[in-house]
Parts: sequence; C-alpha cells; structure tokens
Amino acid sequence: MKKILPYLFLLLSINLFSQTINLSEFSSGFNWLLGTAHAGDDRMFAIQKTGQIFIIDKEGNRNPTPFMDIGSKVRSGANDERGLLGVAFHPNYEVNGYFYVYYTRAVSGAIAISRFERSANDANVADPNSELELISFSHSRGNHVGGALAFGPDGYLYIGIGDGGGSGDPDSAGQNLSVFHGKVLRIDVSNGTAGIPTDNPFINTTGAKPEIWAYGLRNPWRITFDRWTGDFWIADVGQNELEEINLQLANSEGGENYGWSCKEGSDIFRNTECIPGIALQDPIYEYPHVSGNCGGSISGGVAYRGMEYGDLFGKYFAADFCTGDIYMVDKAGNGESIAQFDAFEYTTLGENHLGEMFLSGYFSNKVFKIESANPAPTAFITNGTNVSICEGDSVRLGAYNIPEANMTFRWLFNGAPIVGASAPAIIASQNGDYQVIVKNENNGVESTSPVTTLEQKAVLTETVVQTIDVGTVFQGVLISGDTSFMQSFQSTSGCDSIVTYVINGFSSASEVEQLIEGFEVAPNPISDNLSIKINFSDATDIQLDLYDFKGNLVKNVLEHQQTLQGEYVFNKDLNDIPAGFYYLFATTNKGVLTKKLLKI
Repeated sequence: MKKILPYLFLLLSINLFSQTINLSEFSSGFNWLLGTAHAGDDRMFAIQKTGQIFIIDKEGNRNPTPFMDIGSKVRSGANDERGLLGVAFHPNYEVNGYFYVYYTRAVSGAIAISRFERSANDANVADPNSELELISFSHSRGNHVGGALAFGPDGYLYIGIGDGGGSGDPDSAGQNLSVFHGKVLRIDVSNGTAGIPTDNPFINTTGAKPEIWAYGLRNPWRITFDRWTGDFWIADVGQNELEEINLQLANSEGGENYGWSCKEGSDIFRNTECIPGIALQDPIYEYPHVSGNCGGSISGGVAYRGMEYGDLFGKYFAADFCTGDIYMVDKAGNGESIAQFDAFEYTTLGENHLGEMFLSGYFSNKVFKIESANPAPTAFITNGTNVSICEGDSVRLGAYNIPEANMTFRWLFNGAPIVGASAPAIIASQNGDYQVIVKNENNGVESTSPVTTLEQKAVLTETVVQTIDVGTVFQGVLISGDTSFMQSFQSTSGCDSIVTYVINGFSSASEVEQLIEGFEVAPNPISDNLSIKINFSDATDIQLDLYDFKGNLVKNVLEHQQTLQGEYVFNKDLNDIPAGFYYLFATTNKGVLTKKLLKI
C-alpha cells in the first residue's frame, strides 16, 4: 500500500528550498486523523479525533476493527480542537498492557488523562471499560487544548497542555503556576496514580501545582524525547507572528519558563505578563507566519534516529499544518524548511518503533512515510571518533543498530576488510583506524561510517624506596617493619600506574625492649581469647591496640592509655572479629613494639 506523493517546490522571495525528502502514502481510511504512536513493536496506532484508535500493520494495512473506541466519552467537533488528542504506551507495555490517553469529556469538555488496558484475550483490542482516571480538570473553550503525551527516559509520563484557549491567553495561565494550563506536567504512573516525582522543580513552591515540569507555553502540540540522547523537544503553536521549537537537554532539572504570554517566541507579546526577575527560555528555533488567515501552526515532531536515511540522523523534524512546510532543525538551532507539501493537512509528525518518520493527514485521512532523497543508511560507530584503551586491554566497538531494521555489517581495519567481522559489534585491541559498512538489505544501498581511531596507552611502572616509622599507615598499609607492597593508581592517561613500595620500617625498639622485659601473646594462632603478658621494668605509658593489615583499628585492648610498672596479663575476647591477619601494637612513650597475630 505505497504510492509516491507528488511534491511541490516552494518559491518564497528569492529562496528556492531544496527538496530533500519525499512522501509516500503508507495507510488510509481514517477519519479526522490526529497522529500515530507505537508500542515498541511493528504496529502503529492511529488516533482519530472522534475517539477511536486503529492499528496499522507493518505493511500499512489498517485493521478494520478499532483497537479502542471511546467515542461516546469524547467531545469533538469539526470547528474546534477538542477530541481524543493523544496516546502514549507504557515503556513496559508488552508486559502490563497499559496505555494512556488525553481527551476531552463528552458533556463537560473537561480534559482527562486516563490509563486504559489491553484486552486479556486479544492483543489487538483494548478494554474500553478499563479506564483509570489520573488527572481531570475543566476546560471551557474549544481551542488550545494541548494533547501531547510522552514517556521520558526516566519512566515518567510528560503531558503538554494548552493555555486554556481564547486568544492571547485571556486567563493569564501561561505564567501562573497554580493552574495546569500552559504547562508540561511530569507524573509518576507506576502505582496507578498521578504520583509526584520527588525531584519535580516546583514540588516545594507554595501555591504551585507540584506536577508542573515546565511552563510558559501556549499550545504544545506534540512533545518527544530523542531516543538516543534523551533530549526533550516541545513544538509550541504561536499566536499571530511566530511558531516555536523548544529544546530541553537531557540533563535539565526542569522548571524552564518558555515565556508565553510575556513573549511569543523570542519577541515580547504582552509586557504586563512579564514577571521581573524570572528568567525566560527562548526557542532554539522559530519561524514567522506567512500572510493569510492561517499563517502558521506547528505540528511536532520527532528527532530522527532511524537507520534508513543517514543524512537525516539526529535532526528534529516538524510540520506546519497551515503551510505544509516540513522543518528540519539541529541541536545548535540551525534549521530551515526543507520541503513543502499540501497546506491545511499535517497534524502530527511521528515515528514507528524503528525510528522512521510518518506524517498524519487530517483531511486526506492518510498516513504518509517520510523518505529522504538520499537512501544511504545510517552508519557510525557509537564509541566516537577517538577511543583510548590501556595496554593489553581490548574494547567493544559497536555500530549504531536497530536490530529489526534489516541492516548488515562489514568491518574495516585501516581500510581493509576484517575477515569474518559481520556482526553489529567487534572486539578491537590493535592501534589503528576502524570503520563499518552498513547495508540496507531492503534496497541494497550501503554507507561507510566515519573513522574511529583506537589508541593503546602504556601502563606505567615505578619503584619507590622509603623509610617509614613503624606504626604509621602509609598508602593504606600499616607499617609493622621492613616490607614491600604493590599498588596501582590511575594516571592522567586513564590507565593504571603500578607502583612498588619498598619500606624500611624504623622503630626505637631497643629502648622499648629495655622497658618491656617480656611481651608475650598466646595462643597464636588465636581462636577466641587472646592473652597478653607484659613485664615493665619502669613506670611506662602504654596503649595496646589491635589493627587489621590495612591499618584499620579493630579493637582497643586497653580502653585508654595507662601508666604501668611490673608484670601484667591482659585478656581480650576476639570472638567477634573475622579470621585473618592482625597486628597488636604496644605503643609506649619510648616507641612501638608489634606482634603479628593470626585469627582462625
């Protein structure tokens, strides 16, 4: 079911847009089509504004039986923006069968975000009676309803909500943290509720809705997470002048204010809505309206991470409902319209489980696949262009791969084929240049990746000779006499440096031995109880302590330092310490004596 759609070159002023993509018809037979979603398998789910979800198989055939029909619960109309607006499948959908929908209720028009479940008896049918409402709130107008749902890499559900409708934000909702309108929410659905993640940015802000993740939005029409980087893209419909694309990087802690209705895009819209001292986040990309009744209305949007078209990889794509333009934007904010097709048509630009992109047509009621004019597949080594390993080590080099994409691989080393290397990854240990050739078995087209250079770093070794007082802990080792030991440290190259320490243990033992005529321990090896016999010739300050071989204090044999003279016997229960080697230190005012003990 595939038909190439003729495309149109657009001439605006003196700029001729370069047509780098085509559309091919993939599926048809829908009614008021608002978008598609996938559940991690080879099916797509088409969303109808009137309340139905239909399954499309991998060949583009529409299942005649709806996956779900909640039309009786949904308020929708030809002349407003209400209806069944969004769907997102739980990351663990294959196991739990949960999916989430965003719709307007039939009678009240209220916005509802609810969970439904897949039928227990048929994987291609949902249970329409399984609804579990998570969030519901009033919405009195027919526009700016929002409807965007997406699960983030953190497993939380993100929800894009419009400003409440009308024109120009009459409710001043965009900058008001006490309402849901004009926001992106972030909730934890793991327990069957709209739970609040503990790191939501406004959870401790008095008067703010704790579900809010970002604000200052007019009508976020589709949100998406880059499946490779985790970056968050928001397409926000403008008022009269500008359409905007916002980018929130994966390390964001939330709380961004995108400006509406103080600003429309990067321009001031209404000064009275600007709050002094509040930082505003401008779009990463915006484009102006063209003349006419509908000069622009952005329809988001995905970051392309498929394998069929390497020249599109990593770019964000969105459509414009009014003009039919397809926009391509990178993370640096560079963007342009790369094609123009039918006006008043495209409601959502979505993706399937392989990361390939599809457009939903509202009036044609068709789904179109986006195809690049350059069919060379995506080819790169995910480790990066420069890889360093330590001498004697090896590393796994992996090609970017989506297993179901029907690609094959051949590896090169210094430009020559590696015999037998046809898997998506190899184990490499030789210095040199590596590449992978990726072939799309569907059309026979190949791409060769950029070079990844592998370099081994040498392991450094050295010997250090030092004289250390007995009883000192040096490099984590308790010095009890002459010894040597080896340790490794990470050098600036990232590899270990092996250092051998030769230690001359220094102690004024002769003076101690003059004070202590006898220093005996029994038994040795020890089982449970240790008996220590010491005879002091003169009054001596002494502390008895038991250490493990790393220099950690295990027990005080004497609870505190004492001054003793004559013969003493000390008994200590060692039943509570594990087996191993220990050192008994007799620390006096004249020096240190040690005994090595074995606990069995």
